[in-house]
Amino acid sequence: MQLLQVFKLFRWVNQGFIILTLSLLQYCLIQPLFPFLGMTPSLDTFHFILLVASVVLIAGAGYVINDYFDTTADNINKPEKVKIGMGKPISRAFAMRSYIALNILGIVLSFYVAWIVGNYKLGYIHIFVAAMLWFYATTLKGKLLIGNFLVSFIIALCVAIVAFYDQNLLQSVLYQTKDGLKSLIEGLTGFEVSSTHEAPPNIEATQFILTIIGAFSFFAFLLNFVREIVKDIQDIDGDKVAGYRTLPIVTSVGFSKLVAAGLCLLCLNFVIKVLVEELLLEQYVSAIGGTILVALPLIAIVGLLWRAFQIPKDFKLISQVVKGVMLAGLLYLPYFASTITEPTETVMSLEEMGIENIQIDTIYDEPEKVDTLFMSDMDSTIEYIEETEEGEVLEFDIDKDSIPDNIMDLLKQQKKN
Repeated sequence: MQLLQVFKLFRWVNQGFIILTLSLLQYCLIQPLFPFLGMTPSLDTFHFILLVASVVLIAGAGYVINDYFDTTADNINKPEKVKIGMGKPISRAFAMRSYIALNILGIVLSFYVAWIVGNYKLGYIHIFVAAMLWFYATTLKGKLLIGNFLVSFIIALCVAIVAFYDQNLLQSVLYQTKDGLKSLIEGLTGFEVSSTHEAPPNIEATQFILTIIGAFSFFAFLLNFVREIVKDIQDIDGDKVAGYRTLPIVTSVGFSKLVAAGLCLLCLNFVIKVLVEELLLEQYVSAIGGTILVALPLIAIVGLLWRAFQIPKDFKLISQVVKGVMLAGLLYLPYFASTITEPTETVMSLEEMGIENIQIDTIYDEPEKVDTLFMSDMDSTIEYIEETEEGEVLEFDIDKDSIPDNIMDLLKQQKKN
């Protein structure tokens, strides 16, 4: 019975955002694009579910330990939601045992999935997150902005974790990190640093995918930071009793509102840049949708912060609107997936290419390919994916078995001559 009460501490709405974000990144970005790059995702559906489960379990353990140590403030801010302590549904001893068990299970799952993808060291990310959530609950929660930053960073890391658990994307991350460090050292010292690491295959395509994942991670960081400050304003009375030094306590509610509004405007600036890029690429649906569902609500949040005075009523509404903006931002991923179509092959006749005859250079038996020089016009068609100018000499390999028999006979005859 106590175990069921523990799962009620999981903040399932917040967990739902994590699950939805990871799932959309995996199945609306990575899974649809990888086949075009000749790559296979490192995680199948089963192991992806295990990865998500490990994230949820460790996050849940973080909520449990936070409620364990935060009973003083919670008894004032939200007494009806306090579940741990004397006379409560969950005893403190059982809460601590549950916290340990949830972390162990989540970490074991993470190392298993990391081993499946071929890099067991990825499991240390989950140990790091679990440790940071412990320090947040025990030490950093009441520190000025440090706790807010840490929680927002962990949320952003949870979003980006799909990139770390794919070998193709991880190679690109490591390559960019090494290349960035090399450039930094060269810029600071003026000395050229030798490098032996080569760019992984499909580097440009994987960087594009990482850019999208990074954008969502940064978006989650900024909006969660806003929510953290808004929650500190909501909980100001209980936090004072608990001895916390949050931003509204150390400064004022008015200054905290200003900081939250500034973060919203920073996020809005980021969103506007993305929308402008969408317009330049003539992606009008996503540009209009992003304006209505994300940009305008961000402006509305700034307005609500300006007018908010009643604690906690006004700030609870703002927190809910921020969650709505997070959800609206995720809608881009299903739209993006809907724009991905099968690649088309351009089929051109030789006449359209200005080719009048074919001169054979070499016919190979192993592998069975024909290396040809195309110089003029013939009544047949070939698959060719680049524009060519009339009279240009073209040289490329073509599968011998794909050439019609009559053309192949003609090629062999010309070779004999």
